[in-house]
Amino acid sequence: MLRQRIRDIRNGNTEGGFTLIELLIVIVVLGILAGIVVFGVATFRSDATLAACKATSRRSPWRRTPTPPGMAATRPQSGRPAAP
Repeated sequence: MLRQRIRDIRNGNTEGGFTLIELLIVIVVLGILAGIVVFGVATFRSDATLAACKATSRRSPWRRTPTPPGMAATRPQSGRPAAP
């Protein structure tokens, strides 16, 4: 079969078409590219969610501000009164 194919190619009698190996290589390459795209979209989505959370927490009137070093006893972090 291979000799016949070589003979056909030399004589200019070629059939148009793809071999099975060529099709499998194309499918594998497309799969790899799709994996890269999905990973990139997932990363961008998580980064966008994190940025949205940070922006919301900056605007929130109930956000917790860090307590200055000398004020820990008079203003507890939990928002509840300090225990006696």
